[in-house]
Order: sequence, then structure tokens, then C-alpha cells
Amino acid sequence: LAKLDLPKQDPEQILAVVTQVLQGNGKLNCQDVSNLAWALARVSLHDLFLSSKLASTALPLLAESTPQHLASLTWSLARLSGDFMGEEKVLLNDLTTRVMLRVGELSAAELSASAAAYSSLLSEHVDKPELAASCIAALRAVTAESRARLPSFGPQAISNLVCALASSALADAQLLEDVVQISEHS
Repeated sequence: LAKLDLPKQDPEQILAVVTQVLQGNGKLNCQDVSNLAWALARVSLHDLFLSSKLASTALPLLAESTPQHLASLTWSLARLSGDFMGEEKVLLNDLTTRVMLRVGELSAAELSASAAAYSSLLSEHVDKPELAASCIAALRAVTAESRARLPSFGPQAISNLVCALASSALADAQLLEDVVQISEHS
């Protein structure tokens, strides 16, 4: 969708395309759903029905997810963030559990994207204790893994990670200090 260059001013056209794609959901795999979620997030299309349908399509496919799918879906959900009721809430909880279990498999880019997603979710939903607690746990797991692997991060991943943490209520002072030390030795 993002590459189709559909005009942002015509959300009805985008909704029609996405609805048509999701109605053939028996043919979609986790990467398809992840790409679709990413495209919707890139064009900032917020639609409750669509978010619910996307969540119900993604849930049974998560068992086949790669770390990239997990990071992309989490980032997309954060960008599309609604109230996280029903299937969206179940999807976010499942994604968060899987990210925390597989955090060691995430690339530097996926770690920084996940940090950005959980930081954004936390700041937007701090008033929802269950969701906030889940985001805090995931953000701590992602930052701990990032800290352990920071010397292998490239400049873009470091920049994205610092940006995510700077906007977080949980800015990890040790991680930020580690970034400064690494940048001084680069």
C-alpha cells in the first residue's frame, strides 16, 4: 500500500483494497500480514474494523513468525494504536510475549524498532495499568538485550534506539551511558 502511492486523502480507496486483501485471509502468511500492517501504519490509516480484522488474521499466524515479523507487527500496532480492546489486545499481548521470549534473535534494527514501539505504546497508554506493565517488561527486555549487544550496533540502530529511549518514561541511564562510551571510541 505504501509503495502503491495511494493518496492519503482517499482512505476509502485504501480501506477497500485492504478489506479485499484480508477477505482472502486463508491465503495470507505472517509476512503478508506483517507487510500489510506496516503499510497501514506508514499511511497512518486508523480504522477500528480494519485493526480488529488485521489482529484476528495475524493471531493464528504468529506461530510461524520470524523476529522481523514480530518487530514489524509491534511497531505497526504502536503506530496504529487504538484502545487495544478485544483481538488487538490479545494480539499485542501475544506479540509482547513472543518478543520477550525471542529478544536474543532480534537484529539491531529490530531491537531499536521494538524499543520505539514499546516506548510509544507506553507513553500513549500509561493510563492502562495492564498494558503499561506489559510494555515496561518488554521495553526492559529489549533494552537489556540492546545493552549487551550495543558494540555491534551500527549508527542508524544506535540513533533509533537513543531516540526511542529519549521519548520513554523508562529511559535506561546505563544504556545511554554505554552509547556515549561506544561513540567516544568509534
